[in-house]
Amino acid sequence: MKKALICESDLNNEDRIEYFKKQAAGAINQGLWPHPSRFKSFVDVGVHYGGYLYAGKHRGASEVYGFEASWANCCIAEEMVQKSGLSNVRIFNLAASSKSGEIVQLAKVKSEAATSWESGNYSITDSHTLPDNMEKSSEYENVLTIDLENIFKLCELDTIDALKVDIEGAEYDFLNNKDLSNVTYINIEFHGKPHDTEALCRHMGKTHNLMMAYTAKDDTRHLPDTEPDYSIPLDRIDFSKDVHFALFRHKNLKEPIEIEIHNS
Repeated sequence: MKKALICESDLNNEDRIEYFKKQAAGAINQGLWPHPSRFKSFVDVGVHYGGYLYAGKHRGASEVYGFEASWANCCIAEEMVQKSGLSNVRIFNLAASSKSGEIVQLAKVKSEAATSWESGNYSITDSHTLPDNMEKSSEYENVLTIDLENIFKLCELDTIDALKVDIEGAEYDFLNNKDLSNVTYINIEFHGKPHDTEALCRHMGKTHNLMMAYTAKDDTRHLPDTEPDYSIPLDRIDFSKDVHFALFRHKNLKEPIEIEIHNS
């Protein structure tokens, strides 16, 4: 039997359902989503309980794929998808990383101020990659990795219309130096040091415009200019203020975008 990480919140069915509903409602209203007329594929990397899978279908994606490193979270997400009556949704128990086919350790992480471990905070990264105020448990489960190139192959996609990434520090290895030209929207949450976040944002900035960023230390949402491409210059962002999440859009798209963000 597979050794799997379990948190107390995973064991209460009512808590799981309530969290899923809250996650889905917040995700539906975020500015991640392409126009329904050109929204076919949504890939959620870091599924947790599956709220974004529900949101992707609600916002018009015909094909939805999820990747989740935690076996327990995968099982819960599958349950939520089934109870919601969603079709054309596939979830894979794989950890996003820079290379495919490796066996890595997935462990619990939490901030020093947190009083308990949460199932949304599992990470395959080394402790030195995480912010200084984060600690990592000795508990772990083994999981197989997949890289971005093989996500395209496994899902049989030429283009990802919307990609959401929330993988507790593994986002840097997963996306840095990768070809992102066939991804239209990227909604990403950051869990690392400021210089690593800036380096990844500048890599994404080669093919994508920054449309929104939230800096945690000053509790500020940065929104785009109106002209010429409805975006935010990266040089305007002070990365030392802890960019917590951001939305990028392919530079081929120029029209204005409505953004409503709910803190996760």
